Amino acid sequence: MAYAATGQWGQRYALHAGKPAALHDCRQLAADGEITIWGKRRPNGVFEAVPKEFWLDNQVDALALMRGDARTQIAAPGVRSDITFTDLMTKRAHFEREFPDDYRR
Repeated sequence: MAYAATGQWGQRYALHAGKPAALHDCRQLAADGEITIWGKRRPNGVFEAVPKEFWLDNQVDALALMRGDARTQIAAPGVRSDITFTDLMTKRAHFEREFPDDYRR
């Protein structure tokens, strides 16, 4: 997520760094099936692909991400979900393809 916003790998995500809409754009790409995001349902669980339908009602928790904790949260009031994914990750090549240098201009 930090790469989408800043264009640099190994950076921490900051809400207003680079492109503020990066989280929304990542969520949209995941919902469209253009990128795959993996996560764990339980702390000692295994990584699994987060279904693209999950992103319709859920999003990456921006505040947790700023603390270095990549997890999901419900996106809208009134939506109920018992599923949360933690330790989110994706393929570097997907992000570099979807977020080229001119994305942040």
